[in-house]
Amino acid sequence: MLQTLDAISLSLCSDLLPPLSGEAKGLGRDEVEFLHIPRKNWDDSIKLQFHPLGEGRIECNPYPFDEDNLAVPVVVTDLKDDIQNQTQQVREYRVPQKIVTFTFQRPK
Repeated sequence: MLQTLDAISLSLCSDLLPPLSGEAKGLGRDEVEFLHIPRKNWDDSIKLQFHPLGEGRIECNPYPFDEDNLAVPVVVTDLKDDIQNQTQQVREYRVPQKIVTFTFQRPK
């Protein structure tokens, strides 16, 4: 379960995970899928798909949460790709943090 939540976090907060097609955009704007997610045991696994709908809304199939329209606020620091040392970028340029809210939705 922890690995699944970590992968979801990476797909929302970075462009490290490859999307199903095209270049990674990050911040929940990529269509991604996670394979072999165990449910009751390793023999009972599913494929979890995330499809961005825009404005921070993400359709999940199958929907893994108990609460409908689960809103998740995330603190992000938007770093520029053209500066190599991102830690230095945060310190020297005092890059502001902001809160981005993602809303997970059931498939229609």
